[in-house]
Amino acid sequence: MKFEHLKRNEQEKMLMPILIKLLQNLGGKASRKELKHEIKTSVHEIPESVIDETRPAKNGGLYHPFNFVFNFSIINLEMAGFVTFPERGVVALTEKGRMCQVERLDIEEIYTLSRPQWEKRSAKRKKHFSEVSIEEPEYENIEDEDEAAVESWKLQLKQALLNMKPGKFEMFCRALVKKMGVDIDETKGISATRDGGIDGYGYIVSDDFRTSRVAIQAKRWQDKQRIGTPEIDKFTGAMVNNNAEFGIFITTASFSRDAEKYAREGKYPITLIDGDRIIELVEKYKLYITPVTTYQLDGFYLEEN
Repeated sequence: MKFEHLKRNEQEKMLMPILIKLLQNLGGKASRKELKHEIKTSVHEIPESVIDETRPAKNGGLYHPFNFVFNFSIINLEMAGFVTFPERGVVALTEKGRMCQVERLDIEEIYTLSRPQWEKRSAKRKKHFSEVSIEEPEYENIEDEDEAAVESWKLQLKQALLNMKPGKFEMFCRALVKKMGVDIDETKGISATRDGGIDGYGYIVSDDFRTSRVAIQAKRWQDKQRIGTPEIDKFTGAMVNNNAEFGIFITTASFSRDAEKYAREGKYPITLIDGDRIIELVEKYKLYITPVTTYQLDGFYLEEN
């Protein structure tokens, strides 16, 4: 049966061995974002549409149903001793996970170890929420805390990018690439009448002496759309016409698996930056945003007296 037609616990059973194998292939340690990216680009048993699917959330935003399956699969593996969390957002294999032969993995053994911990956690949460008169949902429907806290400014940023006129979005992309270390050429790729099929051009110096020519492509598409190989191929042609050695393709949408493979394996390497990656880079380089400091209470304040 196809992944999208399975019940959630059956999806978990299918995903957990995949996660262990991916971590083994990635050297035993990866961020959650890296793992999800690997699933999206290399795990053909799980359709891209399932990973990208969004639904309206009660708070007015959107959420990804796949994240529930993803997060609970990881937590099950942690409870069963296959992975650990050395730092926030990072998953690492334990010795048990590193030595695991995935083809012989007993999924029921994982649930035997994790189920009592889920029941204990659920009972504790229900007690807490009953004291503050809030109905507590079943633990299967609770997303992991790292993923549940969607910051409102990121949603606002995504919507603002989608609302931009094409010319302004292209200017934004040039500003972002400049922050990434590219010296923008102010004479190429900035014409409103299209300049050789590119939206920006620049130079980057590596090893203190080697200068490479960089072409930039910007596509302000809806976030549910996907950039496919035809768009990558067209950009590759524009790179050749402009004598660029590599390219940067930025979009508010996402890239198909075939497009990612094409960009990696083609004669001219292309760095792909999708909507989620744009937000990460805006945060990293503080591009047109103002940091606001806030605090989260430690467990000391929340534990029972």
